Amino acid sequence: DDGAALLRNVEALPALAESARRLHADVFALGTQSLAVCQEQLMAVCQEAERVGKEMALNPLRREAAFTAAEAIRSSVDAAVQAHGSDKARASNLEAVQAAVKQLTFDPEAVAGAALLSSGTVGTRRYAAGQRLMVLNGGSWREAEVLTAGPEHVLRIDTGQEVSLQLHPWNHAPRELPLDDFEALREWWAESLRAQHAFIPDALTGTSLDALEQCVAIKVMGDDQLTGIRDVRGLSEWLHSLHSARLDGKDTSEVTAALLTAPAASGKTTLISQAVVLALGSAKLVPIVIKVQLLQARLLEAPDAFASSWNWVDAYLCLVHTEQPALYRMLRQALKARRALLLIDGLDEAGSTRTEIERHIVEVLAPQGHVMLCTSRPAGVDEKRFAGFHRLQLAPLTEAQQCQALTQRLGSAGKVEALMPFVNRMPKDVNTQERVTANPLMLSMVASVFELRQGVDMPKTVAELYEIASEAMQARGGVVSAELRKLLEAILFEAHAAQVRVITEAQLNRAALGVFGPEGALAEYDQQYTSPFKAFEGRAEEGHYVEVLRGDWKGQRGVICQDDKDSNPYKVKLADGTITDCLRPEELASSGLDKAACIAQIAKADGEAAAALQRAVDSLPTEACQALESLRKRVAQDTLPLLSLLQVEPLQMQSSHLSFQEYFAARAISSGAYRLPKASPPPWQWDAFWANAVTLGCEMGDDFGRGLQQTASVAAALDIKGELGGDRPTTIKAVASLLCALTELDLANNSLKDEEFLVLANTLKTNTSLTSLDLSGNELGSS
Repeated sequence: DDGAALLRNVEALPALAESARRLHADVFALGTQSLAVCQEQLMAVCQEAERVGKEMALNPLRREAAFTAAEAIRSSVDAAVQAHGSDKARASNLEAVQAAVKQLTFDPEAVAGAALLSSGTVGTRRYAAGQRLMVLNGGSWREAEVLTAGPEHVLRIDTGQEVSLQLHPWNHAPRELPLDDFEALREWWAESLRAQHAFIPDALTGTSLDALEQCVAIKVMGDDQLTGIRDVRGLSEWLHSLHSARLDGKDTSEVTAALLTAPAASGKTTLISQAVVLALGSAKLVPIVIKVQLLQARLLEAPDAFASSWNWVDAYLCLVHTEQPALYRMLRQALKARRALLLIDGLDEAGSTRTEIERHIVEVLAPQGHVMLCTSRPAGVDEKRFAGFHRLQLAPLTEAQQCQALTQRLGSAGKVEALMPFVNRMPKDVNTQERVTANPLMLSMVASVFELRQGVDMPKTVAELYEIASEAMQARGGVVSAELRKLLEAILFEAHAAQVRVITEAQLNRAALGVFGPEGALAEYDQQYTSPFKAFEGRAEEGHYVEVLRGDWKGQRGVICQDDKDSNPYKVKLADGTITDCLRPEELASSGLDKAACIAQIAKADGEAAAALQRAVDSLPTEACQALESLRKRVAQDTLPLLSLLQVEPLQMQSSHLSFQEYFAARAISSGAYRLPKASPPPWQWDAFWANAVTLGCEMGDDFGRGLQQTASVAAALDIKGELGGDRPTTIKAVASLLCALTELDLANNSLKDEEFLVLANTLKTNTSLTSLDLSGNELGSS
């Protein structure tokens, strides 16, 4: 039986991988031996390598790799043993042996997964007699009972008919609910989604707008299959066709997932609402909308719930619908039958968990075969990671589309004609070179500001537009005190510095202490409560609970499962079971504790820190406490339009749009009144989460640069030799902004390219403070 043979080969992989790992560690240990001893042991290494290679060659899953590695090992060992000359040459030969032996090492889980996928056995099902299922039979979903199992299952349908079906993930699921209950809950879910998505509120005025009447144009990115898709209707039809094509279970190779990218505030969320409404109209798939900022919040709150689930959408739905278990079971059944349309909105809003969430989408959800549309800003998208996804962009609004939208909004061609001169004077987006009004939210804000400021000059920059819009939104909710304004700015800054969208009591209290507390009180508080990952100063060892600091797993935590004590000693088993590649000591931070002890210590420290912060806030002046109470009350009553209530207890809220959070973060930085939390990366290592905030800050001029120096506690003489990292376009802009506040800057050894230096050069033209700039060791003039 082919399936049994494959299973035996897969089960043999861990032992083979361990043999290869030990051999690799032994070869690296030779580097610390004397040359004579090293040469004596090389032949023994060669013999052991041949043994391991022969053992691997018996397994079809590693045969080719074993043959290739064995040949490289033999030739490199022969060269090393016969080598004469300098110690440097002999060391080079030893490195060649080490590299050859490394070819034998592999990740058994990755090899097993690839083998299962290529075998076509992934997704096959076999159930015991008596198992209750929901099956797709004759174009309709019916309840069924398994009578006998085999390559095809014999089932008794709820009509009494017996049928034989080959079960695959797209034509059945274990029954979670009786069919009538499922359909009743599905109808309730549809009405709930329709109420949420059929109409969307205008950002400034709060007026309800018909979602399907909003113009959101789509551009295909080099994908022949998507040719002809120009709007959400075409996109919706195509997504549904992906599902229909899999119902026979034969062609399961094509990815049923798409990534749609577009700049800030360009209509991605509007398109998601449109896709929901259209899916409800067809009634074939069950739409499930996942706001990534809410997924991030749940992932941080309950990581174990996600680690133990078959996918994170299921884990998220279980947590969200704890009080509605029947609804959760309906959605779970739709997921298991691949009847759900997953609409995952805002990958760029995942903050510190972005890589973790994106990897799960690509490596788990997509292979499971869910029909899925994800949205993101372009900044920070890992092109290699999403290479297998269908790709789309939102196209900028044409002039004709802008006029059409303005006419629909303002009600007359005469008003549009009066507004167009201001539209034509709006700045161009630096990336698209289109006027910012080609962005739907910008156009809507321009229209609203035009109506508010009859006879008054229109704003000339996007930052000015946000300033006027935010003032209008605050006024719409009633009088806002000076204290409440300060608190609002501080809250949104704290949220952005923490790289979260969901604002909790933690950000609220930190903001209050920072704004209304004694000078330095927040910094002193941060100093007192240190993460165990920063407190431990010893060497990380196997069994330690650690946090990964760099690369694809940055920000994730797990347990060291391998320590070879060489230059690349560590592998870490993460919460979802993934095992990392080899990591260097500087690429992780250890707690010095095992997982249970570390989590207990973190929980204790977090509790103590939260209590201390609350005590500090409770002792603030009366006007501060009144501002806090006013904010909570107005968010609950929906009379503070810049913030939206997500949950009453414990309190959770978010900015009405991420771009407003970014504007207030940039404004807060410009003031120089705030400080980045102690654990925050510096501006020259910021990731794409900061991209739009930095862009808005650049429009604010030197105030932003000087404020950034204070906010990040940067000295006037700044040495960042070899330290430029993060999202390069963002960090280059941040450094360019800092120039106005610096006297010396060392940018050596940062692989700077000509186009990056031009960003700095444009700022240097008007700079009067910088006296020293080191650009040595870069790649200037090489292109």
